[in-house]
Amino acid sequence: MASASSPARSRKRKGSEADPQSPTTLPPGLSQQYLSTEQTALYIGVSVRTLEDWRRQGTGPDFAPLSAKLVRYRVCDVDEWFAAKLRKDRAEAA
Repeated sequence: MASASSPARSRKRKGSEADPQSPTTLPPGLSQQYLSTEQTALYIGVSVRTLEDWRRQGTGPDFAPLSAKLVRYRVCDVDEWFAAKLRKDRAEAA
């Protein structure tokens, strides 16, 4: 008789990417956390395509290119970029 909570069924592959549709839960020490493009897009509420476009145009948050197809964003850089955008919008609105 098979157990309902079989270890083979509940195991996840080591190193598998998180579902980009699920909420991102960031651990303590947020400023040292590195995010994928998908996680960063979810974090700031834009599409992956928009974030990629901003990266190509040089208008998005700072990022670290690890290879031709792999980049990471530091949460502290994303927060800083976002805060600068808010200040800029407030200054222009006044």
